[in-house]
Amino acid sequence: MTITVVDARRHLRIDGTNDDIELYQRLAMAEALIQAYIGTPPADALQAIQRRTDYAAALDAVTLLVLGELWMNRESSTAAPLSEHVKTLLQMFREPTCV
Repeated sequence: MTITVVDARRHLRIDGTNDDIELYQRLAMAEALIQAYIGTPPADALQAIQRRTDYAAALDAVTLLVLGELWMNRESSTAAPLSEHVKTLLQMFREPTCV
């Protein structure tokens, strides 16, 4: 994923750098939540995602959505940053599993 703290500040409409440490933490958390949800795709699939700029852009957009949820509800212990909408968007990246 290619989201920077500058991207995060712009997305969240934060002026200044006072919140950068917390932004880094929330961004790492958003990326970890997404990675845990989609699983680890095989190396060739991951390379394909990185080559396809539309997929990379979609993954970045979803990361910003999750980051926004984490930021807006940073004092809550009951917020669900992976909403049903986000999960639907992440389906194209999800590692297939057997049930």
